[in-house]
Amino acid sequence: MKRNLFLHLFILVFVVIFCNVTVAQNFSQEIKDSQSKVKKMLDASEDSRLSEAANVFEEANFIMESVDEQDVTLEKSFANGSNPKAEKKAVNVKVQRIDASKQYENAYNILYEVYDAKLSKLKWNFPEDKAVYKEKIQFAADNIVKAAANADNYKYLEAKDLTTFIYSDLKSSIETTMSLYVEAISLQMECFELYFEQDEKKLSMGDDDFAWSIANAENKYKSFKSYYDKFPTGAHIDEAKIKMFELDPDLYQTDVVGSVTTSSETTKNSGTVSNSVLVGYASTPEVTETATVGSENQSKSEAIENATVAEVENVVEEKQPETQAKTQTQTQTYSTSNNESTNTVAASPNNSGVVYSIQILAIERGKLTEDRKRSFYNGSEPLNERFEDGMYKYTIGAYNSFSQAKQAMSSIGMDAFIVTFKDGIRIR
Repeated sequence: MKRNLFLHLFILVFVVIFCNVTVAQNFSQEIKDSQSKVKKMLDASEDSRLSEAANVFEEANFIMESVDEQDVTLEKSFANGSNPKAEKKAVNVKVQRIDASKQYENAYNILYEVYDAKLSKLKWNFPEDKAVYKEKIQFAADNIVKAAANADNYKYLEAKDLTTFIYSDLKSSIETTMSLYVEAISLQMECFELYFEQDEKKLSMGDDDFAWSIANAENKYKSFKSYYDKFPTGAHIDEAKIKMFELDPDLYQTDVVGSVTTSSETTKNSGTVSNSVLVGYASTPEVTETATVGSENQSKSEAIENATVAEVENVVEEKQPETQAKTQTQTQTYSTSNNESTNTVAASPNNSGVVYSIQILAIERGKLTEDRKRSFYNGSEPLNERFEDGMYKYTIGAYNSFSQAKQAMSSIGMDAFIVTFKDGIRIR
């Protein structure tokens, strides 16, 4: 009988000890697997600190073995719930339980600090993943703060204070603290897993999209310039130009506007586009056809009237130096519903922030007459005219996003391209 009682007591103590160790390090198998992968990323110093944490956990577990043994003997005292005599009798085990919680807290803090330092050095290639990481890591940090604040409620108590401190409340408070630490480190492991998944994500993407994701993640001028150089006709080239302009307008002037100007001047000097009616199509246009408009002695108005609409639509806009664009831009808004024109400045180039318009025509030798405007464009949107780069350029609409402008452009039924203004200055 005594032997069976001893055996049952031994099993009970073993189970209690095991359960308490599990609670103190209550990581799921998935989190433990993540920790194993992270361990391979650590340098010798970081790995040494994890070993230090393991030793501290072992010390805490040793204290808890004694605590659990004493809990078994206190079971009868607390059979009917808390009472002054039982609470006083449990003072010693309360002190030991607090000592163990301090050790666990120390070990968890070591883990958190090592993982946090490693996470802060990781390079995120996808902005959306980086955003998730920042959110999770903030939650983890919040949990660490909460855990420390909760531990302050009991870890500085002395034996005399613990005579009236209800034991069940102490155990519950310690369990809450440990859970907060475990949750914080679990969130860190989720961040590492998110980082590990980037390789698979990269394989599922094209080079263009992956390069753009890196540029976005770094959010630096040189990163967007690198994308601009490698993918001049990439899916994100327009967004790259806007980012470059926003981050460093002066470098943008040199790297983008300057290179376009040089190219266009070479074309103009070769005689390809002289005496021509020009219209733009895309953000990286090429000259496809020129319209001869007559001899040098023809007047500007005669040259325009003699050019057919088809000829106007099949020629591409020539770019001029941006320095002229800043000083010579002047805009008029025309309505196709009547013969009147107003000298009001068009909304698109002069709104603050980034605004998108649709350019449908650009001519370098005189502006269109009212009749010619209506024969060329009869839509409901006002037709905006501006003088820029030594040319008269015609746009419609003022949109807050590139996608809105793109959608509107698809419905106008003519060749056109999107132009962008930043605080009243055209950036492409």
